[in-house]
Amino acid sequence: IHARAGSACAFALTVLLVGLFAGVRWGGLAGITSSASLAMMPRLFGHAHLASLETIMGLFWTVAVLGTIQLWTRRNTSESDPAADEPSNGSAPREPPGDKTAIVCGLLIGLALLTKMQAILLPPLILVWGLWHWRWRAMRPLLIALLFSAVVFVTCWPWLWLDLPGHLAEYFGRTTGRVSLNVWYFGKSFADVDVPWHYPWVMTLLTLPAGVLIFAVAGLRRAGRSILFDPAISLTFGSVIAPLILFSLPGVAVYDGARLFLVAFPGIALLAGFGASAIRD
Repeated sequence: IHARAGSACAFALTVLLVGLFAGVRWGGLAGITSSASLAMMPRLFGHAHLASLETIMGLFWTVAVLGTIQLWTRRNTSESDPAADEPSNGSAPREPPGDKTAIVCGLLIGLALLTKMQAILLPPLILVWGLWHWRWRAMRPLLIALLFSAVVFVTCWPWLWLDLPGHLAEYFGRTTGRVSLNVWYFGKSFADVDVPWHYPWVMTLLTLPAGVLIFAVAGLRRAGRSILFDPAISLTFGSVIAPLILFSLPGVAVYDGARLFLVAFPGIALLAGFGASAIRD
């Protein structure tokens, strides 16, 4: 009972966090729509009431993604040049964050890594995102953040202390050294490593409420080229497609419906909120 209550509270916090972020960025309607969209996603709602670790992973994934966006794009008070502040057109600030901000980002990523395996996508995702928007000026804060996330991961998991190389290999090897599960998909039974590449995309589209999907498509249409140039939109979009691309790769085990890539759904809810604001305008 207590585990289920904790999972439900984590889901509620994720809904609140997504709504607050969208509301601050794109207005009240976007915030309400994002929260409602996330709360009404059947797969997320169901797992939140089953004491599922995926719900906890979703919370820490969302905290890491939205925290990184907020910290990297906030007003840079350490710079005396007003031009270094966050621009009003949604593009990236001219300067990347300082060392303290990078350490906080590393802490958020490290906490996500301590939660579940899906968080291994966050370091490469944020690395590509940072280099895209800030080029080589982002290298120092990115290295600090990624190094500190590794320190948090190792320091806060005593099991790793006993045999760091061996236990790391054992932990990451669990994805390959495990019993194969069968997946029933379009009337056929597949081994989990032989599922067609489009499985995560189809499962995501078919398990979303139609209204949420319409709003999310409207958000993508409104975003247009800002997906490339607005840090908030680009990392939100990246947090959606990165898990789907990973589980589309040949040989990657995919099973149990949408459970493995539920971390993509908070980003979809944010895009839905952005789309609702676009439709209103």
